[in-house]
Order: sequence, then C-alpha cells, then structure tokens
Amino acid sequence: MIAFTKARDLAPQSLPVQYFLGLADLQAGRLKNAFDAWLGLYGKLSPDSENRQALGEQIRRVAQQLGIDAEEHLASLAPSVTPSARISSQSGKRVSPGPDRAAIAEAAKMSPSDRQEFIQSMVQRLADRLKDQPDDFDGWMRLGRAYGVLRKNTEAAKAYGRAVDLRPMDPGPLDAQVAILIGLMTPDQPIPETTLAMLRKLEVLQPDNRQALWFLGMADAAAGRRSKAIIRWERLHDLLPNKSQERVRIKAAIEQLE
Repeated sequence: MIAFTKARDLAPQSLPVQYFLGLADLQAGRLKNAFDAWLGLYGKLSPDSENRQALGEQIRRVAQQLGIDAEEHLASLAPSVTPSARISSQSGKRVSPGPDRAAIAEAAKMSPSDRQEFIQSMVQRLADRLKDQPDDFDGWMRLGRAYGVLRKNTEAAKAYGRAVDLRPMDPGPLDAQVAILIGLMTPDQPIPETTLAMLRKLEVLQPDNRQALWFLGMADAAAGRRSKAIIRWERLHDLLPNKSQERVRIKAAIEQLE
C-alpha cells in the first residue's frame, strides 16, 4: 500500500488512484475527504458503469457515518434513466412487455417507496423469466445491471456469473462481475484470491483490460512483486492517450517502484 500512497500525489486525475486516495482518507478517519473524493470520481464514471454503481454504494456507507444525505448528492450527478431502458427486450424474444410512456410518466409521480416497488416488480419479472429461460445470456446481463441499479450487488454478481457460465470466453460479463465483487469489498479487505483468479482470466481474455491491469498490478506491488507490477502498469500506461496527464503521472508512479 506504501507504493500507492506515493502514487496518489503523482496521479490525482487517474481514476483508480483517485479511488485509493479516498480509501486512504477513509482508513485515516478523514471521512469527509473520502466522501468528497469518491463523489468526484462517481461523477466522472459512465452512467452504465458497474464501477459507478459499486462506488455509489460505498459513498452511501460513508455518508451514513457522516450523517449526510447521499441520495441528494448522487442524484445531482446522475442522468435520468428510465427503468425500462435497463431491462428492455432484445433479440426478438417474447417477454413480458415493459411499461409504456404513460406508465413511466405515472412512475415519475410515485413516492420514492412506490417507485422502488415499481422497479423491483419489473426486475422480478425478468428474474422469473430467466428461471424458464436460463440460457438467455442477454437476459442475465440485463438482470445484473438491474440488480446494480437496485444496489443488490450480491445478486448482481451472481447474475453476471450466470452470464459468465454461458459465455466463458467473453470478457464482458467477467469484467462486470469482477467490478461488482471489488465494490463489495470493505476498505481494509485485500482482494480475495478468487477475485484475483477472475482478474487473471480477464487479463488472458482481454490483455488490454484496464481494470485487470490496475488491480493485478496493485496486488503485485502489495506482495512485493515490483517487476510484475511495473510490467502491468507499463502496459496500462501505454493504453492511455499520449499527451494525457494520467499517462505522465502513471509513468511517475511506475518510477517509484523501480
């Protein structure tokens, strides 16, 4: 972890390093600093990113300790996404129809508790259908995303796992599952070996996967395997835009390990 402490000041705009900056603040008891750092990172991530969903859950935990209303802050950074967009029908398969525009408009008028129940009922219909159609890869992926929206991250990881079983050579579902599993970890918890094994497989399937390169390099550095960490981070460095500050700062962080 010392190597990453040195890297924080060198790469404050690198998204993975920004996460661990907040993590270090949290571990040091600087809860407000951690909240602010993670909230800034949350706003930079893609709305459909599983990393964003997992980070949102961690922000809520810190906010609860601070007595802050996390939902107000997160909502200011979140685009409007209708529930039907998350679990829409694909591939021409016959499924229970989603709500029409009028139903969505009515949902917008619901109380927060009623709206949550509305979304959960839609997700449950998808889950029930998958019991009868367990080979529906796209369905499991949609269910994983839907559970993420509901902050049911354990269920999301399981849904992505079913998609992995159906397409073991596809890096997409594995990438999503790993992101959720890492998001479920407590701040002081090292990455479990089972998750590291998934990251290694992901790296084999997709050598340029930034999540795999970052976290496997982090595990290498933490275990004293500096040369392996450098190899992975150099590959990650080369994936970044030539003139980007992230590339320059990651190079500087690598030099701290040399």
